[in-house]
Amino acid sequence: MFSDSEALFRFLVMPVISTQIIFSVMIYFVLVRKQISREYQYYVIFLGCLAYFLFGRSLQHFSEPDISQGLLYSRVFLLFAIGMPALVIGASLHAGFRKNAYLLFPPCLSGLLLGTGYVYFMAVFSGNLEAFEWLSIIPANQYLTTAHQLQTLAGFILLVLPCSLLLLRSLYIGHKSNLNLFLAGALSFALLFFLGSANVIDYGFYYTGSVFCALCWAYAVFQNIRSIKGKAALLKDELFYQIKTGSSAKNTAAKNQEIAQLLSRLEKTSEGDLELYKMRVRDILNRLTDSTIEAGGDSASLLSRHKQQNHAIDESQNIHDVSQLVAKEAAQFSNLIADMPIKRNLAQIEQAKDYMLHHCQDNLDIDTIAKQVGLSKGHLMRIFKEHVGQTVNQYLAQIRIEKSKHLLKQLSVTETAFAAGFNNSNYFNTVFKKQVGCTPGQYKSTLQPPSSEN
Repeated sequence: MFSDSEALFRFLVMPVISTQIIFSVMIYFVLVRKQISREYQYYVIFLGCLAYFLFGRSLQHFSEPDISQGLLYSRVFLLFAIGMPALVIGASLHAGFRKNAYLLFPPCLSGLLLGTGYVYFMAVFSGNLEAFEWLSIIPANQYLTTAHQLQTLAGFILLVLPCSLLLLRSLYIGHKSNLNLFLAGALSFALLFFLGSANVIDYGFYYTGSVFCALCWAYAVFQNIRSIKGKAALLKDELFYQIKTGSSAKNTAAKNQEIAQLLSRLEKTSEGDLELYKMRVRDILNRLTDSTIEAGGDSASLLSRHKQQNHAIDESQNIHDVSQLVAKEAAQFSNLIADMPIKRNLAQIEQAKDYMLHHCQDNLDIDTIAKQVGLSKGHLMRIFKEHVGQTVNQYLAQIRIEKSKHLLKQLSVTETAFAAGFNNSNYFNTVFKKQVGCTPGQYKSTLQPPSSEN
């Protein structure tokens, strides 16, 4: 058991606190980052090994000697052989390096050798394992020293050196703020672990200092969530608005330039993370497709096109290709959305013309026609004049005059006026003469066949 309150604090309280914070960060990676980041699984592996390494130290004090030795060997081996290499690989991917054998092989091999070496020398020193014959000349206390040297070497090779280099590179690039926090937390633990293993400081300090590492990672998670919901969300909304407002022939170039600038800013907020950038542009395309369908676009063709674009985004291997693809798609959406009001207006105008054709004999007014096609009176008057070149009343009068030409074959002028929708025969005469060039009576006389002579 713990001999004093200081040991209780170092080896139980602080590791437990650190483990709880680390588990919170792990939950974030599993539930959130899994959808957007390719390095999340490596961070989860490191966090799991680190949590076991920290909490296992407390478990050792409550266990039987044999079990305690097993816990020591397993927690150190897992941290060296799996956890530390996973951190190096995950941070390297986060920094933008490609996943290949040169990235995976060195840390994994180094961790496996150092972890195995530590367990071997500690097991021989503890009497749990017989020394190899060719190493039997080594004094017993030297095995403990060698194990500690391997622990120190592991801390330097697998933590201090790679984390320092990646942090310096990230600071030099200047846009990996979240990566900097992850690396700073890992480096703080690495330095305490290295210095404690080298007996420069009390080794218990890296258990206490693990809280700082956990807090750095927790704060990085908070910053990442805020980034996703904050700046990136605003940029996505602004980009969505720019595309959705459409573009006319006069401002197409300016609109495309604005979209390209917004995509560039969105790319910067993704900090070089290809999967995160893909997720964000997918969200924009999803919203555009949905809103275009709601506005009356052809759902079958839009959904088919949406599926093809998502596949193309998935297959893209760098941010530049994704940006070009999305910029092209955004321009097409912008033109499509810009054309939709014109198409919708033309369709409503045709509805209005058809309604007037079949109801011209009724007592029609613009309010009634506008209501039938689902427009306001003012909007109908404006778009009708713009696309037809006549006012609604002029077009209605034209239809009634054409109808009256046929009615004059069987009806009188007065009867024709009311049958065609005119409430006043004098007004009918005026409009008819203006459009046809003669009075209704004169036109009717031309329709009557000449009398035959005997």
